[in-house]
Amino acid sequence: MSSNRKKKTSNKSTNNPVRRARPVLLVLTLTYLAIVLAMPYTDPSLLIHALFCYAPPQLLSIPLAIFAIISLFLLIKKRFAKIQVLTLTSIIISLPFIFSFEINPLKPAHEKPNLRVLTCNILFTTEEVPELAEYIKANNVDLLFLQENKGGLESPAEYLKRRLPDYHLFADGSAAILSRWPLSESRSEVQISNHQRRIISVKVNAPTPFRAATMHWSVPQIRHGIKEFKESVPRQLTNSKQLLEFLDGEQLPLVFGGDFNNTPRHGLTRIFSQKYTNAFSTVGSGPGFTFASDIPLVRIDHLYSNNKIIPVYCSPGPSFRSDHFSLLGDFEIQK
Repeated sequence: MSSNRKKKTSNKSTNNPVRRARPVLLVLTLTYLAIVLAMPYTDPSLLIHALFCYAPPQLLSIPLAIFAIISLFLLIKKRFAKIQVLTLTSIIISLPFIFSFEINPLKPAHEKPNLRVLTCNILFTTEEVPELAEYIKANNVDLLFLQENKGGLESPAEYLKRRLPDYHLFADGSAAILSRWPLSESRSEVQISNHQRRIISVKVNAPTPFRAATMHWSVPQIRHGIKEFKESVPRQLTNSKQLLEFLDGEQLPLVFGGDFNNTPRHGLTRIFSQKYTNAFSTVGSGPGFTFASDIPLVRIDHLYSNNKIIPVYCSPGPSFRSDHFSLLGDFEIQK
């Protein structure tokens, strides 16, 4: 009789869905952690790297929310609480990493910044930008990078030049640089991946001369299907290689920025951040989202400098009716 009772108890525990769910949940938690922590360090030429590192919030947020709700529900029901605590803790700890939060409490002390830079994908449908002109004047912006600057003599850059006659402009294609100081030694190069776009650079003849450059990388369009998204991967690799070659060997202090269509988690952003200083990653705080201006989820606009220009402050600015927020940075040019 006792033998039959034991057998029934054993069968009951084996068929218990709660017990069967425990190892499944544990495996899912560990798999999630592996993807979040390891994926940014995989080969950036891989499609899976681009899928999880271009805009991971869009891909992970929905299953993550479901995962968290189920875990919280089971925790309230007091089902295998230890694993639930592990799961919820893993999700909470990973969120700042997924959304590229920056925490820089110990910022090095520097002298008063002598360079203020603003970069903005202005959105080509916006031609007159009075808000941007007023912002430049009110905030003493020294240098402006524009992307999607279209319209020829009616472009946003030309409008700004008319509103700010003391500033100096160099524009080519859909890229533009507006400077408080005179410009010289301008250079423009067609982007291999998109012939409608340019990488442009100028020598800025400030009290301490420096070089400035702006660009606009190809866009991974996952909403247009996996095929289009897959084709964007080699285009971004080409963007990265071309820009590194374009900037290579620069002896002057250098600051550059623009719309890279790449999150801080992405391998190509990490490559640039190892060679140059990413301003927001170094001195910014919080998520620093720049896209999209209606539902901000990612930071794909960046400001970089070489070791002769030190960032001391960086934060998103207004959108100026664009689908991007601008990015403002204060720098100290080394004399």
